Amino acid sequence: IFAIMGYNVYVSKTLGPSYYTKCKKYNKDLVIKKVNITIKDNGAYTITIPNQYAGTGFKVFSVDKLGRVSCARSKKITKAAPNRVTLYQATNIERYVYGHVPDGNKCTVVLKTEDKTYKAVADEEGYFTASVGILTAGTDITVHAYKRSGGISKKGYARTYTVEDANELYTDLRDVQIHIDRVTNKDKQISGKCTETDSKIYICAGNREYVTTTDEDGKYSVGIKARLSIGSPVYVLSRSTRGGIKGMRIFKVVLGPPIKPVVVGSINTNTRYIKVYTKENCEVTLKAGAQKYVKTSGVYNSSKNRYYYTFRITPVKAGAKVFAYARNDAGRTASKKKQVKKIKKAKNKK
Repeated sequence: IFAIMGYNVYVSKTLGPSYYTKCKKYNKDLVIKKVNITIKDNGAYTITIPNQYAGTGFKVFSVDKLGRVSCARSKKITKAAPNRVTLYQATNIERYVYGHVPDGNKCTVVLKTEDKTYKAVADEEGYFTASVGILTAGTDITVHAYKRSGGISKKGYARTYTVEDANELYTDLRDVQIHIDRVTNKDKQISGKCTETDSKIYICAGNREYVTTTDEDGKYSVGIKARLSIGSPVYVLSRSTRGGIKGMRIFKVVLGPPIKPVVVGSINTNTRYIKVYTKENCEVTLKAGAQKYVKTSGVYNSSKNRYYYTFRITPVKAGAKVFAYARNDAGRTASKKKQVKKIKKAKNKK
């Protein structure tokens, strides 16, 4: 017994190749695939083949020792189990993977790495998005689809894909039509512009992935959960309607000016010490009326996660303005201004 499907012919692992190559139906252009074939005494047979797409045609023949071939029986694969899953490029920077199951309406997709399993449900057209954890470049993902029918779970053919390194893909995927605005270690937002309007943009930064949509001018903006460290990469990707990567841009986070310092408490004409705090250790200048005081470093308070600067000042007249500004290599920022209050002298009691 042998079966022909497309450009492959499936024959028995034992005598199959010799029988087929000597028979009158031998076709040198077909690829011989050796599989398990069993034939029972009553003539019933089983041919083990890989899962095929629904609708794939095949022919089955029998051949005897003299090379004589029987008439062919032709059939088509019925839609019993889901078709093979196509997984679009999966990278080490994203937290979602995308794919398609032909004719996979509402089937369940299972993705397995060495130690984790993820699931997703395909939409009516067979497209799916699976939420995954942090993937490492070089990791294999084995994926298959299954669907329950008549109380029976029917599993489709499994395929294995390898997670790719986004930095290695960048040369081919770099897209100058995607622009990323300058991102600093003080920002809580990532923004930019793309030539495509009203389209999804995928932003990967700080081990998180954010999805947003460009507006009518092609601009996009998304708030991020935490500030990013200097030198860490920000990836912005565009994808096809169904998930395939179309283009990518990368920006490395740079140093930003200090977060605005804070002058602590109220200030009056009797005040002699003023405290200022910042989120980073930098140069802080205090302006109290016409006087200026400078400190190049502060004292770290671990419980508050702040740097405190204590200034001893000369008396300041009522109505004067007091404020501080912090400076680093990227620039400076100023605190809110405070006004010195007059302390009235207590009247002597007679």
